[in-house]
Amino acid sequence: MYRSHVFRFVAPDSGKSAGLLLQGKMEPIGLLIKKELERQERSISWFARKIGCDRSNVYRLFQKNSIDTQLLARISVVLSHDFFSDLSASISPDQQVQNPQ
Repeated sequence: MYRSHVFRFVAPDSGKSAGLLLQGKMEPIGLLIKKELERQERSISWFARKIGCDRSNVYRLFQKNSIDTQLLARISVVLSHDFFSDLSASISPDQQVQNPQ
């Protein structure tokens, strides 16, 4: 079961919503990271050392739907896997765009 994500586009000058919503489903990033770590048969301890945090933080990371891009870049390097491509691939051109007015 994946959560539905809604992206709201904001008009740059006004800070107000531009009125468009892009709706789609994508696998939570924490789950993607966990699956890749398991695929590589790496331990939680190894991963925690490589990204510079406690094991408990790694388990919390697995529960997240979104994370900081710098952290995601570091994780991508450590695991030699481009998670940004995974996320981009989940946004298909045929996704529904709605005007919520």
